[in-house]
Amino acid sequence: MTGDNDGGTSSSAHGNEDVVSRSPLDLDDATFFQTLAANTSEGLLTLDTESTIVYANPAVERILGYSPEELVGTSKMDLIPERLRSAHAEGLRRYLETGEKHFDWDGVELPALHKDGHEVPISISLREHEYDGQRLFTGIIRDITDQKAYEEKLQYERDTVQQLLETSPIGITVIDSKGEIVRANTYAGVLYDRSPDELRGESYESIDQKVVSVAEEPLSPEDHPITRVFVTGEPVYDTVIGIKPTAGKRTWLSVSAAPIRGPDGSIDRVITALEDVTERKQREQRLRAFREALDHAGHSIYLTDTDGTIEYVNAAFEEQTGYAVEEALGETPQILNSGEHDNPFYADLWETILSGETWTGEVINQRKSGETYTVNQTVAPITTADGDIERFIAVNVDVTEQKERERTITRQRNTLQQLLETSPSGIMVVDADGEITRINGRGREILDIHEERIDEYTPEDRPTYDEEGQPVPADEHPFAVALETGTVVEDRILKVERPDGESRWLSVSAAPVFDEDGTLDRVITTAEDITALEESKRTLAQQRDTLEHQRNTLERLHKIITSLNSIHHAIVRASTRDELEQQVCDSLGSSEAYAEAWIGEYVVADETVRPSAWAGLTEETLSDEVAAVNEADSRDGITKKALQSGDVQAVQNLSNNSMATMASGYAHRRGYNAAAAVPLTYRGTVYGVLRLHSDRAFAFDENERHLLGELGERIGHAIYATKNRQLLHAETRVELEFRCTDSDVPVIDVTEHLDCRLSLKKTTPASEGAFVYYIDVEGAPPEHVCDRLETFSGVDLARPLQATGDTGRIECRATSSSPVLTLIKEGVTPNSVVVEDGIGRIIGETAPETNIRPIIERLQATFPETEFVSKRTVTQSTAAENADSETVFESLTDRQQEVLEVAYHAGYFDSPRRASGEEIAETLGISSATFYQHVRKGSRKLLDELAADGSSATG
Repeated sequence: MTGDNDGGTSSSAHGNEDVVSRSPLDLDDATFFQTLAANTSEGLLTLDTESTIVYANPAVERILGYSPEELVGTSKMDLIPERLRSAHAEGLRRYLETGEKHFDWDGVELPALHKDGHEVPISISLREHEYDGQRLFTGIIRDITDQKAYEEKLQYERDTVQQLLETSPIGITVIDSKGEIVRANTYAGVLYDRSPDELRGESYESIDQKVVSVAEEPLSPEDHPITRVFVTGEPVYDTVIGIKPTAGKRTWLSVSAAPIRGPDGSIDRVITALEDVTERKQREQRLRAFREALDHAGHSIYLTDTDGTIEYVNAAFEEQTGYAVEEALGETPQILNSGEHDNPFYADLWETILSGETWTGEVINQRKSGETYTVNQTVAPITTADGDIERFIAVNVDVTEQKERERTITRQRNTLQQLLETSPSGIMVVDADGEITRINGRGREILDIHEERIDEYTPEDRPTYDEEGQPVPADEHPFAVALETGTVVEDRILKVERPDGESRWLSVSAAPVFDEDGTLDRVITTAEDITALEESKRTLAQQRDTLEHQRNTLERLHKIITSLNSIHHAIVRASTRDELEQQVCDSLGSSEAYAEAWIGEYVVADETVRPSAWAGLTEETLSDEVAAVNEADSRDGITKKALQSGDVQAVQNLSNNSMATMASGYAHRRGYNAAAAVPLTYRGTVYGVLRLHSDRAFAFDENERHLLGELGERIGHAIYATKNRQLLHAETRVELEFRCTDSDVPVIDVTEHLDCRLSLKKTTPASEGAFVYYIDVEGAPPEHVCDRLETFSGVDLARPLQATGDTGRIECRATSSSPVLTLIKEGVTPNSVVVEDGIGRIIGETAPETNIRPIIERLQATFPETEFVSKRTVTQSTAAENADSETVFESLTDRQQEVLEVAYHAGYFDSPRRASGEEIAETLGISSATFYQHVRKGSRKLLDELAADGSSATG
């Protein structure tokens, strides 16, 4: 393979004789070198001056797929990609004519064509030699596929770490053993009011002008955090110092520094993290002034942290509670708890203030002496500028004497009323005109009368019935009889219907009251609620029936739960989808609850169900059943409903059910009385349907359908999990390529109308079923792309994150489906998604065992203009290489890594930022505080990794 990329030195034909002649072994030249060439792990190819292959050793087949016999006699051009062949031919011609070598022939990296058509990166070393008077070229070939992949991944990781370092909101500097800054990120320059280039080469002691301690005293050189690290060799964390750059005000920094040791163990460098805490320092100063004001307040005041620990009390607190300052600090308000309030009382208080609201109420506390007192307490949260709660303040006004006066007056006023209200019977006073003048609480409760509307009510307003269920006329009501006759009516049993729909059985008595001249003035009526007694007699028989029904229900549920428990064990043990489905059918088909069970996969292309596992059926009956199901689906059968709705569908009592489908009719003719269809779903993807038959006429009630629905979701999740496990542990993966031209897909439409190129960089789930896409734009202004995308109903938001002319990056939030999301739900991991001129090219990976035909059918059912292009098998990178390339992210949680990656793609770390933390948090469906917490913790973990590894820290 000689050309412009070739180079090397010639060797004479007798060189091998010299080597053998110096060997202490008795070697036959030809035999020795033939054996050596045949057993070497590196490929050997020998070419003549016409580029014809005259020799190939067996190792070439492992690298390029051709056996030596297939190669000898062919042209080397067959192994060279077509785009490079002319250059190779021209290079060989010039070398043969001039002897000029344009490159060193040792370790030249070139692409070579494998027998199956894909390109293999190789390293080749060439030598020219002469044999039997013929001028030849021999190349030693090594496959460097893994090496190239590793180098690319390593470079990507380094670029990512570099970007995170440079866009970090924390200043980073690296100081060498001479005390000079050898590296500084952008934010460090902002803190020191210099550019990173200006900082490099400066002494750390000279840039920190007028350095002061946290007490605002001049900081001695030996107390500087960086000096302490150099002297002690130990890390320093969160030391606060104040600096004053030449052109600015004093800035307060929290400095953390750690040593980086050289190979001999000595401190080679120190890495520092600088965080601007000026605002925090100012808050602390304001807090001191605030506390001075509180100390002079007339009411008892204390402050707690968010856990309720007391941090401050004023002088009035000591006077009111009897606790000295040193006794209260570090305790909680529990020391004042009198035991007068229950847990819900305090739970309401905490719920209110933790939500950011102010709580006000009366609290009975206990002094140190044991004496109780009452305060009117107000508890309010104190928040930071970001809205986060950092502590609480409680103001307590002593109202003990006031409350005692109020209680005395209330006791005196309500004594008589309490006697009336505590009566176990309803008491009602009716005047001579038949109007109610007074009624106690029990009476209002029994008759469902609002206290404000007593004057609007007469006893006839409530329909009343006797013990036989006959209506009682108004003039026969007990109060009416007593009012009319002036006689006492005792213990009349009546049923009264209330406005709320309830009925009450009452024992009613009525007694007339006469004034001084003997005139009937009013009637006092009492009513005792005997509903429980009356209804207990009527419900006793119903309870016996209910118990019998419950006993039958429990027996049925026991059978069902026993069946489902065995399935749950099978789900856990199954390693493949086929094994999982068969074990499910075997468990259900052999249970007491069901007689037959089979699972079918839904074929989107022709809207039919294809059986994949079964139990309790013969192949003949299964065939009839499946044919009936597919025919019944066209008649709105339960299987089709289950697949469309995602809910369990059932038909009961087949012998008397005129609405039974043809498929259910087949089940009935085999002696079964009920049938059900259970969709197997996970995250919106339907993997198939489970059909069940039972000889119970009223099987598949609401409870049973609920249990089967959960089972269907578990089976769907297990199918999804088996796909992922196969992909994770496979040594090889299947690479699928699709070509999409569906014009109703937003990105296809955009590239066709705006003549641009879109590349998908990141896809992540957001809230409420939406997905967020980060897309690079080439060939059109990003804002025009966003305007076009937002014309589609399925796109909630599209906004540019970066725009430079006709290039940039955008963020798009969509709720509609897409080819990419469809493939993800089918277990295919997209590796490359590029859309240009109305044509999308999608390349994804899946496990080798995956049946790709259903994937293609489901994808094309939704996106008919999407074409399956090719299927290729690719080799998985080794675990060691993956671990080595991902070392820097090992310490991060999955959520921290996801948030950092989304923030990176959204431009949060760029300067200026292309998206704020609040915008990204809203996109991801999380709170701003959660987003910032993930960013801070994730960034700190990355910095810790850099501090622990000197080479990483220095780039």
